[in-house]
Amino acid sequence: MTIRLFQTALALLVAFTLVQAVHAQDGQRRARIESLDHVAAAIPEHGTASIKPADTQEQASFSGNGRMGALVFGRPDFETLILNRGDRFSSTNAASPGLTLRLNLPLTGEVASDYLRTENVRTGEVTVCWRDGEVSYARRLFVSRPDNLIVMRITADHRNSISFRLSLGEIAGQPNQPTSVFEPGWITSHNVHQHEAGGFDAVVRVIPEGG
Repeated sequence: MTIRLFQTALALLVAFTLVQAVHAQDGQRRARIESLDHVAAAIPEHGTASIKPADTQEQASFSGNGRMGALVFGRPDFETLILNRGDRFSSTNAASPGLTLRLNLPLTGEVASDYLRTENVRTGEVTVCWRDGEVSYARRLFVSRPDNLIVMRITADHRNSISFRLSLGEIAGQPNQPTSVFEPGWITSHNVHQHEAGGFDAVVRVIPEGG
């Protein structure tokens, strides 16, 4: 499922200003200082920040509302979300996630730059920012307690810049994989419990803005 969004909203932008100096060494030193200052300013008062992507689920950032939760990890161009609800856990089904989503947003260059991942424990918001060429991107995720929804917003500071592939990942070690239906703007998934009767459904809504 490929989705192209024509985004005009300006959200959280990460743009490092590189100071040119007469000597290259001085310029590099000043750039490093500015980068460190910018990262320090972006760290939440109550939370964490990292300038490296989380490679594994154990290193993931987390957001939750006491009932639903989301783990976020992976590179800017290939991120994984593991979503679950507290009532889906049991002694026989404790490791089964409700839904695994994979977002593939190809880079125009070889690597992303100015990467920053923050987790605000006061608001529950997980933010991932990076630059790809001249474009600044941001992904923000939080779990709403009043609406009981997991929400992610993807923004860019250039129009026609957001094009990504959204897919469902398999659940490791589970013979009964989710049955999914893809429709324009919607994904519905049904999962059968492995060791007990019944199952559960998950619904994903994609809403493009701007253009």
